[in-house]
Parts: sequence; structure tokens; C-alpha cells
Amino acid sequence: MIKKVENNQPNNVLRIEYMLGNTCNQKCSYCFPGSNEGTIKWPELTTVKHNLAKVLNHYKQYGKDTFNIFFVGGEPTLWDDFIELCRWLKEQYNCILEISTNATKSLRWWTNASKYLDHINISVHHEYSKQDKIIKLADFLYSVGVFINVDVLIDPTEFDKCIAIVEKIKNSKFQWPIIAKVVLVNGKTNYNDIQLTYFDDPIKRYPTVDWYNNTSGKPRTEIYITYDDNTVFTTNSDSWLTRNNLNYFSGWNCNLGIDHIKITNGVITGNCQQALFDKTYNINSRNFKFNPALSPVVCSKTICGCTGEIGIKKWKQV
Repeated sequence: MIKKVENNQPNNVLRIEYMLGNTCNQKCSYCFPGSNEGTIKWPELTTVKHNLAKVLNHYKQYGKDTFNIFFVGGEPTLWDDFIELCRWLKEQYNCILEISTNATKSLRWWTNASKYLDHINISVHHEYSKQDKIIKLADFLYSVGVFINVDVLIDPTEFDKCIAIVEKIKNSKFQWPIIAKVVLVNGKTNYNDIQLTYFDDPIKRYPTVDWYNNTSGKPRTEIYITYDDNTVFTTNSDSWLTRNNLNYFSGWNCNLGIDHIKITNGVITGNCQQALFDKTYNINSRNFKFNPALSPVVCSKTICGCTGEIGIKKWKQV
């Protein structure tokens, strides 16, 4: 068994996964519950700026001077004030701004948004994807120096179709990375043994050296997994833990809340809804104050299925 998970991310970075709303223009059959129902309304921009500043300034007191903010949904690009929030964050703080998107907005919209975004993660869903449009957009973003990768969600019930999509989008002008992503249902995978071998190397097209040079500002994550016998395994994919059924951390200490937070409908928790502080904080609230002491939390969840949070520093209690 394993006893510790670590990563190579700098200690001065706070990663924020920010769900601005859960309105989406696609309804994928395997989508996480709560991600596309339209039940979380878009926030009010002035309130977000005012209260998010309080959160970032508090973390600066703990040595976090760089903020890696990852916008998720729903589909974040549907919020009318999205680009303005990105512009403000870039002007006020040292930010690395990322977005997970289905890339259905127009090229004109992306031309404006790309001025403020460091990393654009395009998710391709077999039920809706227009591969020619995705290729055109990804090539454009690459050409203007944005860290771009394209993730193809591999639905085990439409496995061959998804593989064909991977092969189709390889027909691009530039060689940005293409990654096969695992689909989870209730935190678990439903692939057969043959299908699982496809994920032995999830990167289905490696980028060129130029891509690395053009995107050097984006930190690459390595995850270090320590076993009970003190041997260490290194991977750059947090889905490795999930695929090998090693994502059970109940009772472990975890740096969730120190290195990583999730904001959903304004409420600050872990991605798994783990409570992080002595009380609930909601950045959509009036008279918002934020001054919790930061310390590791004890995991209260049976299973960890959250991309990004699986690789946060955590260790089994002795």
C-alpha cells in the first residue's frame, strides 16, 4: 500500500479551481453530477472582485504570492463577464489563469480571451464534438503562444468512436498535446482490461520542443507516490492513482486548503466538498471576511476522484 503522495509544485503557489456557474451548452451523459444543470447562477462581477481580493490577500500572508486559477463549469465562457474578470486578475495579481472549455465560442471571442489566459484546456466530448473547429481553434491558440492541450474524454461505452476522434484531431497544423482522459462514474472507472491498456500512456501526441519553449510559464506537475516500503513511484498523471484503485485517503492528512481550494457557488471547500476551515466562507456574500488559520485537513471522504486534488501533498496518519 501507499503512505504518502507529494508533488513538485512550488510552495508559493495557491491553486484555485473556480466553478463560476454550472450552466453548460452540452449535456454529456458521463458528466459529473452538478456540472451542467444550470442551478448555479453566474456571480456578480463587482462582488467577486471585492471578495476574491480578500481571499488572495489572506493567502499572501502565508507566502502564497502566485495564484493558479482554473476556471471550470459548466461552461465558463458562457458568463458575459468572464473576460473582464480575467483582465482584472492579471492586472492586480501574479496569476496563471486556466480554463477548461468545450471550445464552442467563436474564434473572435477566443482572440480577445487569449490575451489573458495562460492555459486553455479543450475538452472533447464524443456526443457533441466538431473536430474541424477544435483543430482550427487549437492551432490558433498555439500560434499566439497559449499553453494549449486537447483532452479527449474516453467513454468506455463508445470506446472505438473516442479513439477515432483522437486520431482525427492529430490532423492539425501544429503539434500540441492530445491527452486521453479517463471517465469516472461515482469515482470509479468502468473500462475492461483491454481498454485500460490504452491509458498506459495517456498522452496520445507529444508536443514539439517549440511548444515547451512557448509555454514555459506553465508548471508541469510530477506526482511522487511513496509505498510502505519507502519505494517511490513518479508519474505526471493523477489518473494513475485512480486507475490503480489507490485513491482512498480517508483519515489521511492533506494540504487541501493550503495548496488548493475549490470555489463552487461562492463557497470555499475542497473539490470533494471537504470542509477546510472552522466555518463556511462564501465569496458571494455581503460583508465578506476571510481570515482562517491555514493547516492540513483530515480527509473525511471515502474515495478521492477529483483531478488536481489527488496529487496534493497528503500522508497517512501513523
